[in-house]
Formats: sequence, C-alpha cells, structure tokens
Amino acid sequence: MANSNLTAAIVFISIPTVAYGGYFLLSIIKRSKMGVIFANAPFAQRMFRAGHAHAGVWLVLSLAAIPFIDIANISEGSRSVLLYSFPLSALLVSAGFFASAFPLDSKQTKPGRGIVLVYAGAISLTLSCFYLSWGLFLV
Repeated sequence: MANSNLTAAIVFISIPTVAYGGYFLLSIIKRSKMGVIFANAPFAQRMFRAGHAHAGVWLVLSLAAIPFIDIANISEGSRSVLLYSFPLSALLVSAGFFASAFPLDSKQTKPGRGIVLVYAGAISLTLSCFYLSWGLFLV
C-alpha cells in the first residue's frame, strides 16, 4: 500500500508537468525558440502534440490501475514492477514522440530514431495490462 501511495503521488506530480509542457508547446509554436521557427516544422508539432497527449492519457491510466494492482493476486515483487511499469510506459512513449521529432526542420516527414521508444513503451504497457489482467482473473 505504501508503494501505491508513493506511485500515485509521483504520477499526480507528473500530470501538471505534462500540462505545463502543453502550454510551453503552444508558446513555442507561436515564436522562434532554440533557433527554430516551429510554425515551419509541422511534423515536429504533430510529434510534440502526440507526446503530450499520450503522456497525459497514460498517466491517468496509471492512476486508474493502482487500485487494481493492489487487489490483484500477484506477488509483492510483481506488484512493485506493475506499479512502476504503467507510468514508465507513459514516459517512454512520450519521450519517443519527442525524440522522433528531431531534427527540427520543415523538410522532415518521417520520425527519427527516437521512435523506438514509442514501441518500447507500447510493449511495456501491453505486457503490464496482460499481467495485471492475469492477476485479476486469479482473485
């Protein structure tokens, strides 16, 4: 239960940072930052929006999973892994979208190498959901 409270506290702290990141994204689209005019980089805008959207939704999913992790019929070690794998998935996916936006230029139309983090996060979330479901079927 203490791990659940700590995880929830960390996720609740993380959600405002995602919201501020969205505000920052809007502000940089309107003017030049880091030597780039983001209004001229539509692919980067889409990747940054996707990163923020996935982070926010998956962090809320992390909060929703906590009570189910607490009642699942799994070992304490597995419980700890699940508590952190849900928010880690959100971090990996959003980082992958952000990293895949580089280099920031108007000619870019395909994601960069950072896209592999999106796949890693998706795999992490999928495995976490399946394992949690398995633990809930055993209750």
